Amino acid sequence: MNAPKPAMPQASPEVRDALRGLRPYLTRSAWFTVIASLLTLVSSWYMLEVYDRVVNSRSAMTLLMLSLVVLAGYALMQVLEWAHSEEMREAGLALDAKLRDRVFNAAFEANLRKIPGGTAQPMVDLRTLRDFLGSGLVRALIEAPVALVFLVVLYVINPILALAGLLGAVLQGVITWMNERATQPPLTAANKNAIAAQQYADGTIRNAQVIEAMGMLRDIHKRWFAKQSEFLKLQVIASDRAGVYTALSKFMQTTFSS
Repeated sequence: MNAPKPAMPQASPEVRDALRGLRPYLTRSAWFTVIASLLTLVSSWYMLEVYDRVVNSRSAMTLLMLSLVVLAGYALMQVLEWAHSEEMREAGLALDAKLRDRVFNAAFEANLRKIPGGTAQPMVDLRTLRDFLGSGLVRALIEAPVALVFLVVLYVINPILALAGLLGAVLQGVITWMNERATQPPLTAANKNAIAAQQYADGTIRNAQVIEAMGMLRDIHKRWFAKQSEFLKLQVIASDRAGVYTALSKFMQTTFSS
């Protein structure tokens, strides 16, 4: 008989409720981001209007009014981007306020019972989750639907431009996938080594007097340094790989936008 498959880990109700409570922040932030992204079309509209109206009419007043409209659009775009950042910061603070006491108490109880999780790592993970809400990845996910609007605009201008834009988006997606595939294994291993080194250091500090009395400090320092060096080595590998794919992504972006 086939062995039953292990059940997938489920998020706790507390985490689900905390994330569900962020919906108003995410909704407002999404609207701010979408409108700000659409305002990037103002520069293209400005150039079209300059060549269509100003060059033909040679009207300085028309150029002045168009420039004022564009400047107002740019100012609004920056205000909306600031509002997006503030909303995501508030979302991170709200998430931290709902979970920090529970995480602290759970880590404290785990330490008393000598079970896994009784370290400062859960609080570090909560901070990482809080900071993730304000990261560029979240904003990129929110902006993804706006790409369809840009493709429609390109198609209206010229179908070949729309095809080139679609091809560029596909290539950027492939490069992103390759970057993730190349950097995820060393980053995962680096995080594990960093956690192991931190836990080893915490245990060493808790037993500092015993270690000093037994003359074990030198050996313990070597073990900690080996764990820390492995973490740094893996992090450098991931950084080097990410740098290659980032440069390739920028090259593709510059080429297709030109």
